[in-house]
Amino acid sequence: MKSSLRCSIVCAIVAGLTTSCRPAADIQPNDLRTYTVPRQPSPAQTAASPSPRLPTDTLPAAAPAGPVLEYDLPEGWTDLGASGMRLTTLRTGPDDATDAGEITIIPASGTLEGNAARWQEQLTPGASPDRVSRAIEEGEKVVVHGAESTILLLLDDAQENQQAILAAMIPLDASTSLFVKFKGPATVARSIRDPFNAFVRSIRWK
Repeated sequence: MKSSLRCSIVCAIVAGLTTSCRPAADIQPNDLRTYTVPRQPSPAQTAASPSPRLPTDTLPAAAPAGPVLEYDLPEGWTDLGASGMRLTTLRTGPDDATDAGEITIIPASGTLEGNAARWQEQLTPGASPDRVSRAIEEGEKVVVHGAESTILLLLDDAQENQQAILAAMIPLDASTSLFVKFKGPATVARSIRDPFNAFVRSIRWK
């Protein structure tokens, strides 16, 4: 009798344990959970990642090619600085002044005769070689930083609103020269001729 009672008690305990602990085969699909863990980049991938590119407007502008110039600025003139091929741009008076002009300085190649012919052609298409030769003969010869230079005043044939080019060619070496140039109304060219000549003579470079 006692043996049967012990057997009943053991069977009851085993049955209770079996009911409270479901075997793995009884796990339902809804009992499963999945999780996605983001992968961290390896040190090699981090090192290989390109640096962000700067916007183009934050990149330094390329400096124009040419010598470093020094000069004496005439009274009332404004130095607007370098831009593109221009080593500098000068304003000969206030922005609202009717007799103010713009003067540029660029390094370039070519002979005095060839450039004078090109400038005269800009003013008077089909200008004769004799006209260019006379302009060169009448040009003012000056010495700029030890180099023999020529300042030209070229005019068109207009009776009204006559246009002019006031320019100097300053040799730097056997193939390159500095060109100091004003192009605009002839009245302005004549009014700035003296300070223009003084400015050209003051130019120095390194």
